[in-house]
Amino acid sequence: MRFLTYIIVLNLIFLSCDQMLFDPEENSDYFKAVSPGCMNPNAINYNPDAKINDGSCQQLTITVISPNGDEEWQLGSTYTITWNSSGLSRYQGLNPLTSDYIVKVGDYDPSNNKKVKSKNLFSESVKTNKLLQNENINLDRVKITENARNNIIPLSSNFPSSYVKIKLYRSSDSSGSYTFYQTISSSTSNDGSYNWAISSSLSESYYYKIRIEDYYDSSDYDESDSYFTLSSPSITVLENFESISDWTNTTSSNIDDAWIISSGYSGNGAKSTCSGYGYGDIISKSFYFSTEGKLTFWFKRLYVSDYNNLYLLVDGDDVWNATAYEWTQAEVDVLSGSHTISFETRFSGTILLDQLEFTPN
Repeated sequence: MRFLTYIIVLNLIFLSCDQMLFDPEENSDYFKAVSPGCMNPNAINYNPDAKINDGSCQQLTITVISPNGDEEWQLGSTYTITWNSSGLSRYQGLNPLTSDYIVKVGDYDPSNNKKVKSKNLFSESVKTNKLLQNENINLDRVKITENARNNIIPLSSNFPSSYVKIKLYRSSDSSGSYTFYQTISSSTSNDGSYNWAISSSLSESYYYKIRIEDYYDSSDYDESDSYFTLSSPSITVLENFESISDWTNTTSSNIDDAWIISSGYSGNGAKSTCSGYGYGDIISKSFYFSTEGKLTFWFKRLYVSDYNNLYLLVDGDDVWNATAYEWTQAEVDVLSGSHTISFETRFSGTILLDQLEFTPN
């Protein structure tokens, strides 16, 4: 065995030396050599001219980071899908005369949407050091530099960036097979993140997965390792207005009472009746919010002829006001932390208020 190995090494050395010749076609200082490289045709840096496999083969990979399993995301909110990848080009819109930018073996040829192989980089008729003059160059008509001739060529400005597709899959249970549910994005830049605004119309389920595919080749993909959950946001009832004894309740009227309990949207509610401009009622209460979210409540005015508004104040500042003759639900953003929530009337008429709730983002 040692003798056989020795003979092979001698043959390689002999062959390498025999090939160390100048290229007569271009009269250049390029050498034709038996060079090592990746000999796996499925690798992104496959070199069909390589005679020695040097172990440098690289595979195209996509890896989903989030959601990768066990997350619980809420319908109607926005979350960031993240992933890593290698072997997909991220260059876009570059000037072909700018030498700082390169494209490597494994990127895509815009003329045929196929991966660039190293044979495209060694056309015998283009081994020249002339500057590129044509923006719409073909990948086999490019300048090859002596220092980087194995895997680098200049990039034309119409060369596409890489893109991925993002799809949502779903199963009926933890042990069942999962199937395609919908496309989240049919084409997005392969920059490692995508902000997904989750529709409130999606069904709640514990059994969702994300799949991210190479835009040009759907067989190159990765998906969540295990299922994640999409659920409706949890709603906290802050006040059902069956009683307002723990609210600060004041009035500027010397005729009418402050807020009182009356019939509401669901069961009882709070009612304010004012008798003139500048005479109003206000109820206030402090709440702690562990995260930012939305306040919702139901309101209406009592009479068609009234046009008095209901005002919502947060920490003493007006943030919302409106009026409606039918029961209407209002929604207002609120930041995390402790805040004083106040409802105020400021004009003649009667306002009804009910069901103050908080939904976290």
